Amino acid sequence: MSRGKRLKEARLEVGWSQKEMAEKLKISQPSYGYFEKNDNAAFSSELMSLIIELGINLNWVITGYGSMLLASKSGDASNGIESIKRTEVDNDVEEGFVEEMEERIRRLKVDAMDIEETFRRMLRRKKG
Repeated sequence: MSRGKRLKEARLEVGWSQKEMAEKLKISQPSYGYFEKNDNAAFSSELMSLIIELGINLNWVITGYGSMLLASKSGDASNGIESIKRTEVDNDVEEGFVEEMEERIRRLKVDAMDIEETFRRMLRRKKG
């Protein structure tokens, strides 16, 4: 599921409309709708804070890892933030995510070295 779809699912879970989300964020409804439709849209700090206030796991919205809801679902920001501090994120999922990202970085470095070596060979052929 895409990040935009997870954001929409989270909004529906708490029973809010796009208009209500937009009003809370002090933006237009179409601007908020853009977040749900465009996976490349950068989330504002206000949107991330609102997600947490609503008791939604921000990590789940952004990456898809973990559960959608925090331990304590509430409209109170302090409860949402405290829930993050109190709730142990599923360590297996988090560790799996970290390992996956480390492996991706390792592969990218290998790919970059392969590209660099191929480029050097092309330059040597061109010179020679």
